[in-house]
Amino acid sequence: MPLTRQLFERRLAEGLSSLVTQKHGTAKQIARAYEIDPSTAENMRKGHLSVPTLEKVAKAEGWALWAALGEELFGQSYDQHLETVIEREARVQEQRTWERDRVRQMEERARQLGGVLYRSGA
Repeated sequence: MPLTRQLFERRLAEGLSSLVTQKHGTAKQIARAYEIDPSTAENMRKGHLSVPTLEKVAKAEGWALWAALGEELFGQSYDQHLETVIEREARVQEQRTWERDRVRQMEERARQLGGVLYRSGA
C-alpha cells in the first residue's frame, strides 16, 4: 500500500471541508479562524485533511463540529440516530416478549396434554 498524505477517508475530509467552507468561506478566512497555514486551508477546502489540521478545527469548534459532521456524513442528527436505536431496541423487546409468551403457551399446552395422557393411561 503506497504511503499517502491523505490520512482520512475522502468522505470525512469532504464533509469537514463542506462545513468549514460554509462557515468561513475562503481559504484565507479558514486559515485565520483555525490558525493554520493558508496552503493547508486551501487543501482542506479541496477535501484533504491531516490529523493536526483536524485537531485544530476540532478544538476550535468543539462538540458542535462533531454533531454537524455526523449529520453531514450520515444524513441524520445524533438525536435522530438515538431515536432509531431506541425504536429498534423496542421492536427487539416486543419480539422477545412475544417469543417468551409463545413458549409459555406451548409449555402450558404440553402440560395439559401430559395430564390427559397420564389420566388416560397411555
